[in-house]
Amino acid sequence: MEKQLHFIFSGSVQGVGFRYTARRLACSFGIKGWVRNSGSSKVELAAQAKPQNIDLFIRSLKKEFTISSADSHEEPLENFIGFEIRF
Repeated sequence: MEKQLHFIFSGSVQGVGFRYTARRLACSFGIKGWVRNSGSSKVELAAQAKPQNIDLFIRSLKKEFTISSADSHEEPLENFIGFEIRF
């Protein structure tokens, strides 16, 4: 069963290719959703997939970047088709 989580990442996450890496990794783990830069050097991300795939995805992001915090909460499922970068 899929779930959807909304993340807010802070740390060294803007201007370092985070969004493009997130899209590449999301596709490799079957994650649907989106990623975008947010204010105050933060990045927002919505991830929809099986819980174990989301966990692997987030662990991979943490290996690639210096993330000081990753706050998340569950959201109702949306009808995402793929994973996109939002501007």
